[in-house]
Amino acid sequence: PLYFGSGMILLRSMDAVGWYPRLHFMTDTLVSPKAMDALGKELGIKMTRRPGTIFNAYFSEKSPLPQVKDFVARAEPWMKAKGFPVLEVDFVMGAQGMLLAQKVLEIAGSTDPKVINETFRNLRVPQTDPAFIVPAFAPEISWEPNGKAKNANFLMEQWQEKGGKWGIEVIWPKSLRTAEFLFPPE
Repeated sequence: PLYFGSGMILLRSMDAVGWYPRLHFMTDTLVSPKAMDALGKELGIKMTRRPGTIFNAYFSEKSPLPQVKDFVARAEPWMKAKGFPVLEVDFVMGAQGMLLAQKVLEIAGSTDPKVINETFRNLRVPQTDPAFIVPAFAPEISWEPNGKAKNANFLMEQWQEKGGKWGIEVIWPKSLRTAEFLFPPE
């Protein structure tokens, strides 16, 4: 499921009938802090942290890109002030949009809508650029002639325990991987 409510129902139902598939693909919403609140800590951990459970995401605070680490460091005071334990994807996507708008305005040197639109359509932002903060667009943010984003893929992540602490690790794409995929036991 892609929606939070139906996802919570699915996870509760799976547990109620004892169905725990070896491989389980979920959306990142179902492993968010609000999912843990809705399911309760014990059930939330049971359903999302099993080996073989992976989920998609546009953004990961663990991304090895230096500009992502810089963005997270700059956003941390705001997160703490608002009481957010993680950067929500909507906030990050908005920040990515603002960074691109700033870049376009600087390149265009104009506020003419036609010039701005043309500049956006021709914009190429490689993943090495400081304005590139959403790893799901690797290796570059750019657009098709019809305006559709190129390279719009998901990261795949998995909860993993290291040294007694749980954290989310990027398992795909290989170029941004922070850990290997943990397969479920046979």
